[in-house]
Amino acid sequence: MLATKSSQFIKKGLRTELLKFGIYLSIPIFASQLFNNPELSQKVIEYYNYIEYPAEDNETTKLKEDLEDLRQNLETARRKRILMKEQLTKLNEKPVVIEEENRARWWHVGSWFGNGKKS
Repeated sequence: MLATKSSQFIKKGLRTELLKFGIYLSIPIFASQLFNNPELSQKVIEYYNYIEYPAEDNETTKLKEDLEDLRQNLETARRKRILMKEQLTKLNEKPVVIEEENRARWWHVGSWFGNGKKS
């Protein structure tokens, strides 16, 4: 009696394993047969818009535009840098003259140390 129950269990376990193995093999085979159909592939492509013709973003023209923008930005930065250098050289050439009276009056510091007029 014990031998018959264990053999039935083995047969049931074997059946479930065979069923799982059959499903495991049949799903990829069924899918490859289904999606190998050109009409279905075309419908899927049109539905999800995987490919649009003509292509909207051409990478080469986008790259050229990006490079041109980068060149323009670099050129404006270079012009600004040159202008700043010119302004700095002009400032260095002209000595900044602060009137002695204004220097002495600032917070009356000059009068504390005897450098300026007393107010």
